[in-house]
Amino acid sequence: MLLYHYTSIETLCSIAAFISKGEIILRANNHKKMNDPNDCRYFIEETFRGMDIEDGKNDLLNIYEEYSNAYITSFSELKDDLHMWNCYGDNGHGIALGINSYYLHEFAQAMTYNGIISCLPHKCKYMQTAEIMKLYASTTLASISSDTTIAKTIADIIVQNTNLVKHPCYKYEQEWRVVFSGNKKDLEKYPASLYHKTGDYFSVPIPLSEIKEIVVGPCGNMDAIKKIFSSYFPETDFLKSTVPFIDK
Repeated sequence: MLLYHYTSIETLCSIAAFISKGEIILRANNHKKMNDPNDCRYFIEETFRGMDIEDGKNDLLNIYEEYSNAYITSFSELKDDLHMWNCYGDNGHGIALGINSYYLHEFAQAMTYNGIISCLPHKCKYMQTAEIMKLYASTTLASISSDTTIAKTIADIIVQNTNLVKHPCYKYEQEWRVVFSGNKKDLEKYPASLYHKTGDYFSVPIPLSEIKEIVVGPCGNMDAIKKIFSSYFPETDFLKSTVPFIDK
């Protein structure tokens, strides 16, 4: 199975800086610096809405902030999609990298630190408030003995789901995410070649051999892109988008 990472030609040139080493580097950015700053707030806000929480809300937010350090890079199952080109593929002028999903699983498993930090690739879940409440209801709370423990349990569920649950209106994007998630001290145990504290991002190296396809956007110059990059990607198929797209 291939997962597609939509990006611009400029970004491809940037992430290809390590191409001489036989890889490109994708960047997993801090969840607070994503295109939509509310993206990773949806789950917690719907939790508060569904539970009608007011008392203790600040305590839950504090716990969430402490344990919600997350760094995300996104992919899609969609190979050649009008919406994806428009929103994430430089208005049709970019490219989509078709990456072997099995490699992403292997990479994420190798990077999981002693089971404390999870960065396994997951498909996003698209849930409304009622479905989120069912998720909480399915959690065993029999051993809860104090309000503090209840707050911590709820916060744990929030941390586990907040970076993967989105509003159902985004379901058509068929998004997958590789998420580095843990508290700050644990994240800093990663080597500096992976976790860049000064830039506040994680590097995700992708061997060139794991990039199986490069789809050139509907407004992109197929011949020029193939001429520039084909020598670096000898095992990669270059394909031209077939979606109808009006160049703005």
